[in-house]
Amino acid sequence: MRAVSTAASAARHSIGALAEAFLIAAIIAAIALSLSAVYKPAAFVAGVGNAQAARAGVSIAFANSAVATTSWPTVGDAVSFRVGTAGIKTGDIAKLWVANKCSQGGTVVYAQYLAVHDGLAGPFGLSWAGGGASCTAYVWMFPSSETPLKGASMSYTAD
Repeated sequence: MRAVSTAASAARHSIGALAEAFLIAAIIAAIALSLSAVYKPAAFVAGVGNAQAARAGVSIAFANSAVATTSWPTVGDAVSFRVGTAGIKTGDIAKLWVANKCSQGGTVVYAQYLAVHDGLAGPFGLSWAGGGASCTAYVWMFPSSETPLKGASMSYTAD
């Protein structure tokens, strides 16, 4: 009889310990949720500066894709970009910028940042000492200039 009583006591203790662990986890989750407005974990998880913009589907392309050829652009040319803002809240559109960066052998030789106006950013005047460069243009939301919005980046080569 005593063995049954000991087993029942152990079961009650185990259930109590599980309930206590669940309560602690719920408290931690509530604290994390209350801090989310301060630390923006949704943006961190999404890998962007603004989670709303990532869901909206921002896009970027050359403003005149018909002129993009294997010999264009080159140093000294100017490029502009068309930015798709479908689904972006009207108030967030004014916060969109484009970064255009070019590097040679891993060293940045050109960087310029321009605001998006009426779905366009540019012209960006490509200027460095010379030679081909690998370039990346991406859309970002002010003030996160080093955080491209998800799906809003493109790479190209400038000779």
